Amino acid sequence: MPLDTAEVDLDPEEVLSENEERAHRPVFRDANNFPIGFFFHKSVKEPSRRALKRDIEKHGGIVLNTDKGADTVLISPLYERRMLQNAYNAIDDPSLRKVYVEYTPFIQHCIREKEFYHRPDITGMSGVPAGRRRNEYTAEDDERLCQYLSRILPDKESGGRQGLKVYQALLEAMPKEYSWAKRHTPESWKERYKKNASNFDAWIAEMVKIDPPSKKQLWHEDRRKTHNANKRRRQYVYTDEEEEEDLQREQSVQSEEEERNQTDEEDYVPPARKRRRSENVPHRAQPRAKRPRIARQSDYQDSPPRRSRKSMGKERALEQGEDQEVEEELSYEGK
Repeated sequence: MPLDTAEVDLDPEEVLSENEERAHRPVFRDANNFPIGFFFHKSVKEPSRRALKRDIEKHGGIVLNTDKGADTVLISPLYERRMLQNAYNAIDDPSLRKVYVEYTPFIQHCIREKEFYHRPDITGMSGVPAGRRRNEYTAEDDERLCQYLSRILPDKESGGRQGLKVYQALLEAMPKEYSWAKRHTPESWKERYKKNASNFDAWIAEMVKIDPPSKKQLWHEDRRKTHNANKRRRQYVYTDEEEEEDLQREQSVQSEEEERNQTDEEDYVPPARKRRRSENVPHRAQPRAKRPRIARQSDYQDSPPRRSRKSMGKERALEQGEDQEVEEELSYEGK
């Protein structure tokens, strides 16, 4: 007959001996006194690897070259741990599904606590908790929502239908009168309108035609007022007295400006002539004269071509020959 474990009392001496054995056992040793294996992820770089390996081996652990057979994979704090842990949890190899992924400070935490253990990594999730049903929207909810909006926001151009304030007022202002609105949160009412805006807008327009609201019922904020206030300038209606005062004010301003201009002309002093830089420098320190500009070929285009020595000699010989002919003619006429 099997024994009932609930009726079996634990021996205090056995419990004490087990605690003593755990206290004297190195941190990174399991219950059978075997070293616990660790594997460094690629995100862990030097010199962190050397320091971690020294601490692990000092307290009874071992560093493996592969993640197979390792109990814990150490990663850098800058790496996404949950993504890697989920990958190990769903891998095909059954031995790797038992691997835990921890950040590198996990080693110092275990040494400080003198105990090797993995903390649970389960957090809350958004959505409706298990066992609780979501309140579904009914046709009556939609009709009441459209009636509410048709009375305070009959014109869609005024804005506010997709804002949260309108639906917060639905629940907070008069909770007794609007008890039907408690079935959903303000955010849920807002999303309900947003997802069905086209249908609800047409429904609201029909309700406004049947029962148009007064100006008193309208929502206190209007988007059009904000835009118009920024663009529109204030316009005043002047009386005859105000027009006369404006004319007198303009005349006085003009006369003051004329007097100011006259005084400015009388007090005007011409600015002193600025001396050149070369005038302030002694004669010896003055810069040298610039070199003369070299004549270019374009400068001689209009001038006659320069005569060579040969052409000049020919001209001189021709002149001398002409002179001789003239002398012979004169001598012949004298005879």
